[in-house]
Amino acid sequence: MNNLKMGNDIINKFQQVDQCLDKCERVIGHWQPQNKFTNMYANLDQMCDVVEELTQDTSQMHMIGIKAKELNKDLEDIVRKL
Repeated sequence: MNNLKMGNDIINKFQQVDQCLDKCERVIGHWQPQNKFTNMYANLDQMCDVVEELTQDTSQMHMIGIKAKELNKDLEDIVRKL
């Protein structure tokens, strides 16, 4: 009887993992071979490197901030006109 219960528990866990994977695939899409073998951690590391490079040059960050504020103001103007 214990083996049957343990078998049912394993099947239930497998189904939960399978459902979770299905949800993830619906959100992020299916893996395609042309995407190579990248993963989220490698992409996050690359993004952190880019941000680190940007933060080393404060004048560049300041210019990005100014442009972002200008863009937000332009967007607000457009929304008001609509």
